[in-house]
Formats: sequence, C-alpha cells, structure tokens
Amino acid sequence: QARSRGLGDVYKRQAHLVSRELASARGVGRGTATVTTPEEEREALIRRMREQGWSEKDIEAYLKELDERRDAALERQSRADEVLQLAREMGIKRTAYASSIASLALPPGGPYKETLYGAYKLANEHSAFVYWSDWQVPSVGLRPNVVYGLGRDQGMSSKNTTAIHAAVAGRPYTIPYSGAYSWLYAGEAAAAFIAAASFELEGAPVFDLNGRCERLEDGLAIVKEVAPDSDISCDGPEFPFPADLDEQALRDFVPEYPSISLREGVEDTFKGFAALKAEGRLPDLPE
Repeated sequence: QARSRGLGDVYKRQAHLVSRELASARGVGRGTATVTTPEEEREALIRRMREQGWSEKDIEAYLKELDERRDAALERQSRADEVLQLAREMGIKRTAYASSIASLALPPGGPYKETLYGAYKLANEHSAFVYWSDWQVPSVGLRPNVVYGLGRDQGMSSKNTTAIHAAVAGRPYTIPYSGAYSWLYAGEAAAAFIAAASFELEGAPVFDLNGRCERLEDGLAIVKEVAPDSDISCDGPEFPFPADLDEQALRDFVPEYPSISLREGVEDTFKGFAALKAEGRLPDLPE
C-alpha cells in the first residue's frame, strides 16, 4: 500500500507535466494557442458538442463521464506500470493490456479530442515500450473501440447496450446519437485479449481493436426483429469518435480469434438480458 501511495504521488506530478506539455504543443505562451487553460478547454469541448447538435442533458452526462475518467486515470496508469514491473520481476513473457482509442488523439492537433484519459493511455503504451527496450519485458497493447454487451452499462458510449436492455425491459429508450458506430462485442474483445496473451513474443506492439463498423440504426433494426413491440430508437448527431479503425494488423499478428457479426452480438446480448429477466435479476436501466 505504501508503494502504491508513492506511485500515486509520482503520477500526480506526471499529470502536471503532461498538462504543461499539451499546453506547450498547442502553442501556449507563443501567441498561437486557442485553448490555454483547463476551463477554456472544457468550454471549447462544450461549444464543439453544441455545434454537433448534442442536447444540454447529454453534454452534462458526457462531461460527468470525463471527470470520472480523469479521477481514475492516474490510478490506472499506476496499476499498468505495476503489472509491467511484476512481469519483469517474475519473468512473465505473455502480457496483454488495454490501451484505448483515446490515445489516438495525441499528439495534439489531430481530428479527435485530446483528453487526459488518452494521455495516460498513451503513457501506458510508452511505458510498455521502455520495459521492452530496457529490460526485454514483452507485451501486447490493444486499443478497443466501443465495446457492447452484458456488463457494459457506464458512459456515453454504452448507449447501444442500454437500448437492448430497454427493449428487454419493455421500456422506451432513445440513443442520443446516430450513424456509424463501432460495434465491438464483449466476447470478441475478450477473445482478442486471450489470443494476444497466448504466445510468447518480442517487442511491445500496440494494435487497434475495432469490431464491426455499422450504423446504430442497423443494430436497433435487429433488436426490433427479435422484439417487434420494443420502443427504441436513435436520434442526434454521429458519435464524435472514429468507428472504422483498421484491425487487420492485429488479426495478422495474433492467433485466430472469433469475428462476431452485428447480428450475432446483438441477438446474444438480447438473450442475455432476457435470461436475467426470466430469473428476476434484470437490473434497472442505467441513468
């Protein structure tokens, strides 16, 4: 516990340095920055979401999720490094860890929103590289896109799972965005991590893990085939993150793992919620 607290202090200092580096990359102090403080960065994000048609309620929910992610990011970074350190000390040669598509927003200036969550996930990837280059600790990092399925009930990107949950519960539900989406079934994501940790390797490669790029409307249409009376829909702007990342490099690198179609994943998720309902264990819809 004392060791963990010490690492926490280290990463608090690291967070300050990361913030300074991001500000420097944006041109702060050189007369070229448009965002110079966390408050202004937050306002810029709110403006962007309003321009895309997000409702005030959905903006508030998304900002709450970002705040929660910031609170947890330092602890996650510390734990990731501890896992790599344990692999070094114990001579473990098969380690797979989760990065995130949020890391693709860095360095600043690209098409996606920069976040502290993404900064720490990118730090995970760099830590893994150093553990390999300095101590030959191999690892594989996966950047999952939007995961859906039973148990995925938190955050703005979980709303497709919530819609399936609502259909089983007989409740109306509208996803506050529409269009292209990454449908990465939880079982497929789990299989990818198992495959990545199933063999010894050299280096510290990192791969995108995308799932099926399909429209939200297509997924809901499958639900309505199974439950014709369900009152679920989607309405609003497209989700503001990439839905079609190329995962072929991952599939070429690791042993074969299942590719779950949109229909298979949606129907399996529906059946899972239905089984819980039949047992009287279906939880309330997430807020």
